[in-house]
Amino acid sequence: MTTSSSSSFTMPSSQNNSTFVISNIINLVYVKLDRENCPLWRHQFSALLRGHDLYGFVDGTHHCPEKHLTDNTRVVSTKINPAYVNWHRRDQSLVFTLTESILSQIVGLGTSQTI
Repeated sequence: MTTSSSSSFTMPSSQNNSTFVISNIINLVYVKLDRENCPLWRHQFSALLRGHDLYGFVDGTHHCPEKHLTDNTRVVSTKINPAYVNWHRRDQSLVFTLTESILSQIVGLGTSQTI
């Protein structure tokens, strides 16, 4: 039997609503971040994230789960943790609100919090 580690990601209570928001985030954020509009973009994007329990991906309170599952004896398996896959997918979807010029500056940064 395998279980996820103790630092596993717990879905916000509004998971279905958040999933909808993430899949449509490009349509909900009218201002894409560029070099000139950071305050406007930040206000808009922060409100959207807070309203849908997603701000934790940016401020670090939605911790990334362990990538691999562990068994009852805390032995790490080679099986990928489904919670990790889900967390990573949701985290990466937040970058769709950036312009090409900003995207070129964040190449290599791994998470929304790092960005």
